[in-house]
Amino acid sequence: MLVVIFLYAGVARPNFSLLKPYLVFGLPLIPISLAQFVIEISDRYVVGFFSGAEKVGIYSAAYNIGVIPVVFSTYLVYVLGPTVYDLYDNGKIDKVKMYLSYSWKYLLMLSIPSAFGLSIVARPLLTTMTTSNFVSEGIYVIPLVAFSIVFWAIEQIFGVSILLFKRRKIFVIAFIIASTVNLVLNILLVPYWGIIAAAANTLIAYIILALIIAVNSRKSFTFPLNFGFIGKCIVSSVIMTLCIWMINPLDKIGLVVSIILGILIYLGTLLLQKTFKKEELRA
Repeated sequence: MLVVIFLYAGVARPNFSLLKPYLVFGLPLIPISLAQFVIEISDRYVVGFFSGAEKVGIYSAAYNIGVIPVVFSTYLVYVLGPTVYDLYDNGKIDKVKMYLSYSWKYLLMLSIPSAFGLSIVARPLLTTMTTSNFVSEGIYVIPLVAFSIVFWAIEQIFGVSILLFKRRKIFVIAFIIASTVNLVLNILLVPYWGIIAAAANTLIAYIILALIIAVNSRKSFTFPLNFGFIGKCIVSSVIMTLCIWMINPLDKIGLVVSIILGILIYLGTLLLQKTFKKEELRA
């Protein structure tokens, strides 16, 4: 990789004076990584301490299925951030609002049905991929974690908006509060309700995180949120979920068929509700 970079860009003496603004911006964000570690990983340590390694295995298996929708926000925000920052620096505020609005809209269009879908197929997924020991509690962990990722996606979009104004303290405060609540609730509740409490606490932490970031974001910068569109996504997701529930997949083939039909039903229901504008369909 270094050879490719040097051949493309050449070699020059580093100018360390350029580091200062980046360090000033980046160093305060380091606690966020630690706080995020607490939210994402500490529950396993608490579960292991109170319930043993077997419960950690069950929790991890269900958790890893539940976080599947995170791929949507990860790659979208990876591209979205640099794009809107460049547009904002060049004074193209209307385009910034357009990019944020459409990213919010389509990210939730994908994340919401994913959470509903994973919730309804949790049992056959665990039955197919694991043993019966994982099913009884895992089927409750998956929905809680999947909907946590929906709120994580919400936080990601509003987070990009906040960073337009370099308001790093909001991130630090939000993550510290969310991680502290998560850790305290885990210590208090996991001994009594086990891995289900750990998953519920993850959901609570991400809701708190999303609310703090969203409220502060709207104070600085607003863009259309299309709540009507989000409502139609929820309605379509509920209809999709009911259809999969009636199919009741029990094996791998039934699971695959249910997922394909669920996607078609979801998209079809969106179209029937006239969710998309003509220009969106043409694009």
